[in-house]
Amino acid sequence: MEAKEKAKELVYKFMQYTPADEELELHYAKECAKIHINGLIEYAKTFGDVTDLDIKEFKEVLKEIDNI
Repeated sequence: MEAKEKAKELVYKFMQYTPADEELELHYAKECAKIHINGLIEYAKTFGDVTDLDIKEFKEVLKEIDNI
């Protein structure tokens, strides 16, 4: 899955847990998605379970989240 698709999927999954008007709902969902991806990156760095390429892909998803 491409970074852009993954970012959209993640944001829209979080939207169902962010009760607010549509604009705030999207903002909150994006923030939750970024927290999630940052947590994955930190976990990967701490435990070394992924490659640098995987971390690069996580960072691409972070950039795409901002573009939604």
